[in-house]
Amino acid sequence: MAMTFWRGLGLAASFNGGHASNVTPGVDVNKIEFVAGPRYAFKIYAWHPGAEGKPCLRVFAQGLFGGVHAFNGFFPQTKGIVPSAGSSTIEVGGSLNLLLSKNFGVRLL
Repeated sequence: MAMTFWRGLGLAASFNGGHASNVTPGVDVNKIEFVAGPRYAFKIYAWHPGAEGKPCLRVFAQGLFGGVHAFNGFFPQTKGIVPSAGSSTIEVGGSLNLLLSKNFGVRLL
């Protein structure tokens, strides 16, 4: 999810999960993650400057912060092995999008 509020500044959030089978014989691992943070997007090239709704390239950069919880596995801690673990997480990145209309685009990078 991402939403732009003012002049390219906005907020992005992500909720996802994952599963890895047979990490070691007979051991699977599952995880869920939620991150949110600021995003900045700007237009770098338009084929028809000033013509709204025409194809253009848009770049965004974001920094997301949150937490991850892993479960149904074996995780070492100072008090031995536990079946679940949690941690904070940071995701930093960006993208290059080709906008073909106001509501449709293709992620190039």
